[in-house]
Parts: sequence; C-alpha cells; structure tokens
Amino acid sequence: MNILIIGDNPNISGGVCNYTRPLFNYLYRLNNNKFFYLYSACHYQEIETSFFYKHKIVQTSIADVYKIINPISFEKNYYNLAYDTSVKKTEKLITKFLISKNIHLIHINELIGIPTNIIKLAKDMGIKVVMTVHEYSLLCPHRALIDWQGKLCVGPSDFNKCSHCVLIIRGKSSSNMKNNIILKLKHDLPFVFKAMLKVKKVIMTIVKQNILNNRTNKDYFLNFKKQENYDRKLAKILSNRLELNISYLNSCDLVIGVSNDVKQTLLKYGIKKEKIIVQHIGSLIASQKIEVKRENVHNRFIFGFIGGVTYYKGIHVLVEAYLKLKSEYFDKSEILIFGKYQEDYKSAIDLKFGTQNGYKNIKFMGKFSAEDLKDIYPQIDIMVLPSTCNDTAPQTIFESYAAGIPIIGSNIGGFPDFIEHNKNGLLFESGNSDDLKEKMEYILENPGNIEEYRKNIPKLKTIEENAKELLKIYKDI
Repeated sequence: MNILIIGDNPNISGGVCNYTRPLFNYLYRLNNNKFFYLYSACHYQEIETSFFYKHKIVQTSIADVYKIINPISFEKNYYNLAYDTSVKKTEKLITKFLISKNIHLIHINELIGIPTNIIKLAKDMGIKVVMTVHEYSLLCPHRALIDWQGKLCVGPSDFNKCSHCVLIIRGKSSSNMKNNIILKLKHDLPFVFKAMLKVKKVIMTIVKQNILNNRTNKDYFLNFKKQENYDRKLAKILSNRLELNISYLNSCDLVIGVSNDVKQTLLKYGIKKEKIIVQHIGSLIASQKIEVKRENVHNRFIFGFIGGVTYYKGIHVLVEAYLKLKSEYFDKSEILIFGKYQEDYKSAIDLKFGTQNGYKNIKFMGKFSAEDLKDIYPQIDIMVLPSTCNDTAPQTIFESYAAGIPIIGSNIGGFPDFIEHNKNGLLFESGNSDDLKEKMEYILENPGNIEEYRKNIPKLKTIEENAKELLKIYKDI
C-alpha cells in the first residue's frame, strides 16, 4: 500500500512538525508499505524568485519528501480565505501527484497552504483519507480558537464577529497583489526589503512608546475594545467555509482527535460520532528521556514556564497569581519565563504589574534553543502552563514530563488528558488568577508533594508506539 503523509515543513522546529517529521522517518524505514511525505512551501524562503510564482510539486533533497511551490495559499490561511478551501491549479498538481505515486491512503496532519478540498479530491479518486486534528484551522482561520485580541473564543457561531476578527488580523489592505509584491521584494530586492523593515520598526517603536507614555490606563494591552465593525460578505464566506470543511471532515474514513477536548469540539460542530476517535500522539522526546541533575532543594522554589510568551498562553494570569501570594513567599520563590515574547505584551505586563511588590522575582529569560533545554529544566521545580486557549496536545507537557517536572496547568483543551489533579500535578480554572494563586500557595506550603507528583508522571507514548497504532488503522480501513 502506498501511503502519503501530509504534514508541516520538515525543515522547521515546533508544533505539528515535531510530530510528523519523526513519524514519517519511522514509517519510511518499514518495508511493508511505501510512504511519501508532502508539505506546502508556504514560507517565503522556499518560493521561487521569479515574478510569476509557478505552481509545481518538487522533490526535496530528502528521499520521497515533496513540497508544493504554491504561493496562493499562504502560511496564515486568513490572508487568502477565497483560496483555502479550493485552489484549482493546486488541485490539478495534487491529482497528478497522487496518480503518479499510485497513492492508496492519505494521512493528513496539516493543511497550511493546501486547500481543504484535497479531501474531496482524494475520495473522488477512491483514495482512503485519515485526518488527525491537531488544531482548529478547519473551524477557525485563526487556528487556536482565540479571537483578534488573543482571548478565548467559543468558536464560529457569530460570523459577523468572525469577520471582524479576520479583518483585524489580516488588515483590510492585505490582498494577493500586496502579498506578491512583498514576496518579490524579499527575493529580488532583499536589501530594499530589509531597509523598509528597519524604517518600519523604528517608526512603530516610536509610536508604541508614545502610546505607552501617554496612557494612564495600565490595562491598555490587556483589556481590549469591543467589536466595532464587520463585513457581511466576509461573514458569508466564513459561514460557507465552515460548512464545506465540516462536510470534508465527515467524508474522511476516520478523523483522529489528539485529545478528548478536540473530539467534543468537533462533535459540537457536526462531525459524525462514528467518524472520530481520540488518539494521543506519540512524541520523540518520550524515547529520549531528558537526564536532569537536580538539586534536592533550590535556595528558592522555582515556578517555570517554557513556550511562546503571548496573551493566549496566559502569562499575565501567572504574573497576577504570583503577585497575589502572601509577601512572605516572595523571599522563598521566583518565576522563570523562558520564551520569545511580544514587545507589546511584555510592555503591558510591565506597565500593569511592574511597581507591585514581588514583581522583581518574575524574570523573563527570553528565547531559547532546543540545545538550551538541558540547562533550563534543572532550574525548574514545577512547570506552570496557564493557557487561556484550547491547546490540544502541547509539546511542553511531553518535554516537562520527560524531564521529571510536574505541571500546574489550565483545565482547558488537552491539559486534563495528561494532568491528573493532585496526582502528577494540579489543574486550575483557566484564566482565574485567584485559583492559580491557591494552587501555587498549596505547592509552596507542601513542597514534599513535588516528589510524589514526579513518581506519578505517566509513561509517554513514543513515536514508534503511535506508528504501530496508525499502521493498524491504515490496514483496517
């Protein structure tokens, strides 16, 4: 059987790619099936430098790994919604590719830069389709079920609100012509493009600093304006998009949700119950146990965070919870936040909380590399993952557990699938800083629980174990 895995760019690190790359590598080495890998070269570095960006599928330097040179569907689907369900030229390319490789089954993990109509295309050709849902791009162009402000969204129900969200994110002037001009500048006149970026950065820095200096409202970047405008035509496009994507999902032979929350969310939007199962993904880190030389007791108790420092990751909730602790705890603890942060967001946190007692104990450590993790994990006593969005199966959970670090996590998304309350960590109400503060106080008052939580950290599923599950699915359908 010839099987095509559709995933993210294998040359990048993070997200779905950290799953699909090792999964393909393992499956490819097996002799009982023939595997191919396909992704969209949606990143501008991989798009051709000619003015007329040609559509084609090319083989990469890796055996049986192919990429679509496809500039119409960009990395962020909300820039070109007219194209993210159907692109005729891309569909013709994919049809030709599927025929040439005699594909019998497609396992879709990511559709960035690839039209969702590929599902119908494959089914019409008699090809089996399995889709693993890692995030919510088929429901929401913003992918994470968060709105234009970074706040938790219940999902597409009010399409006027959805249209406002898309307008704010992409900007009214973001058109295909504008994007193509930007791409041409990046490739053909990179020195001009870099100069423009520097000028823009200087201007935006001045503008933002003036705003901050003139603001007396310390919640400026943390509390947001209400919806003010929407686009009826765009609302209709978004409504049709959702209807189409649900029909495509229901035409799959099987839909795999990576957590129970994913399954429940998809059921709510009309996915047939008999079509969907829950299957936790495997991780490469599970078979590469992180060796952590840990001191029995740090001089100060360390709460840690690793990941993207953005609003929907809930860092402001963590900061607010910590500052609500009894002042006596500030001499005994601190927070280390590892990850690249958005300047606006960090400035807002500084502006709102910077003068409060204990804030000096909260340290933003900046971005890190995978090689830095071996030095980061020994510094942390317990991980805090305060997401305010529906994270489905965060890699940080797997990494923390592999390093023997328990977790305090939001009771949202996929967290409850992996964190058993008061067994291998603690759960708190998402977005509730008072509840998180109570959990942090509990740990500070009962530090001996950390060792008990470590003993109960679950065995992680390896890529190999997950691959065997999938091979059975491929055979059975």
